[in-house]
Amino acid sequence: MEITGTIIEQINKMDKIIIFGAGVMGKALKMCLEAKPFNKTISCFIVSDIGNNPASIDGVRVIDIQRASEYKNATIIVALNESNLPGAIEGLHSHGFNNLLILNAAGDEWSSIKAYYFLHNQNECYIPYKELPVEINDDGNKSKVAVYIVKSIYDKQIAGELPLKSYEKAIQVGSSLTENKICDIQDDKGDNISDRNRQYCELTALYWLWKNVSDEYIGICHYRRRFDVQEKLMKKIARIGADVIVTVPVINTAGVGYQYCKIHSENDWNILRDEVHKHSPEYDDSFAKVEQQIYFHPYNMFVMRKDILNEFCEWMFPILFSCEGRIGTKEDRYQNRYPGFLSERLLNVFLYKNKDKYNIYVANKKYLG
Repeated sequence: MEITGTIIEQINKMDKIIIFGAGVMGKALKMCLEAKPFNKTISCFIVSDIGNNPASIDGVRVIDIQRASEYKNATIIVALNESNLPGAIEGLHSHGFNNLLILNAAGDEWSSIKAYYFLHNQNECYIPYKELPVEINDDGNKSKVAVYIVKSIYDKQIAGELPLKSYEKAIQVGSSLTENKICDIQDDKGDNISDRNRQYCELTALYWLWKNVSDEYIGICHYRRRFDVQEKLMKKIARIGADVIVTVPVINTAGVGYQYCKIHSENDWNILRDEVHKHSPEYDDSFAKVEQQIYFHPYNMFVMRKDILNEFCEWMFPILFSCEGRIGTKEDRYQNRYPGFLSERLLNVFLYKNKDKYNIYVANKKYLG
């Protein structure tokens, strides 16, 4: 895995580590920076509202922004979700904090920090990942790889586009729900669930790929999140022994199951656990392990050998369909996407169950803001 040095070098040069944001991402950043090879000491957390935060986190004090004037000349690492960044930055500037190092939870800089952490702490993770080589000779047979970029007519505008790599193809999801065609490949041809896109999101593309495509390796990513893998390397993944490629996991310090219940639905999580047991009780232990884990791979973003993708989809979709039958439709448009949210966790259950069966490689991603 090739790690970009800019953000790593900046942090390594910092004498004081001060984090703005004491939520999930702030705690995860603390965990990464206190571990090798950073070996940093966190001076404090700064928050905009101390009333909604603890007084300390693992012995590190949490300070209200109005009482943190002693740190105005220091560099503050802002660690928040994208939606919370504008207000936080404006608030910091208004209080005289102008030396800011911004980390977007979905951005490349945060991914680089996590990748650097995992690179040096493999024993901490519950899946034995392998690293993709930086270089590979260009001789020998090439694998037939196609990574499909999921697009929709409802996609947000992004600052810039990346040109398609030779292994990438665009696919439109929810094609049956609109007459506006934006891609040559659409998810409403042949065997499909395109009309369920409002709930299943990128999974309508995955279902279509499972049923209608026969590439040797099949991948899926998003219009805003793309694999950052060299073309010649991606075409040689069979030669290096890769069965599955995923991106650097996110870190939920409270645990995968707890976090899902907190931001989505405890009832849905319990139904998922129950349906996994009904359909495949041999996965119960894997589900329990992932439920307690702090790492997981989000975004439904991966590359798999086709036979493995078949195995995964044959296992996962019946579970999701059963969950949908019990949960139904939600009025909240975001929470109505629960099949997609549940599937992200099921990917991790599948990977853990098969961690000794398949070679699982980890790769960087590129985020387009």
